[in-house]
Amino acid sequence: MADFSYLSGFSDPPDVDRNIPNRFYPVAWGDVAKAEERIGFRFPPQLRCFFQQVGSGFFGAAEGCKEVAVADHVNRILNPIEISDLMMGESQLAPEEGFDEGEMPFFEVGDGSFLIMKPVSENPDAVYWSYGPMVSLSLGEFVSELYYRDPLFYLALG
Repeated sequence: MADFSYLSGFSDPPDVDRNIPNRFYPVAWGDVAKAEERIGFRFPPQLRCFFQQVGSGFFGAAEGCKEVAVADHVNRILNPIEISDLMMGESQLAPEEGFDEGEMPFFEVGDGSFLIMKPVSENPDAVYWSYGPMVSLSLGEFVSELYYRDPLFYLALG
């Protein structure tokens, strides 16, 4: 299973306001269960692990950077309820064309763009652009690239 504990120092309760580029908020396990019931399948294993270990939130800068490097992008792992709302077409963030069968948006790039996972595929932990190209073989690899290399690395792969 993926280990995301290296991000735990960036987790805060929603009412705490620290000026840091990477910021995550706890996810209630009940929200995971509620969203999974609503969409009819479980989240991919590594995403469930991320929710449990870190939560949901923003990647603003690579390790060691103190300033936000992604000013023109949202760069956010969505929380489970937001994911289910998007999949059910009940979110103002949803693109007009929606998502194809088997696609699950989990990462908001910005301006109606999302990266997706395919939870009922052979590799449910892989990360893709919503229009097709693979970004990463796993969420663990994807998160590591965001944090250790470049929070916008995926743009070169789309």
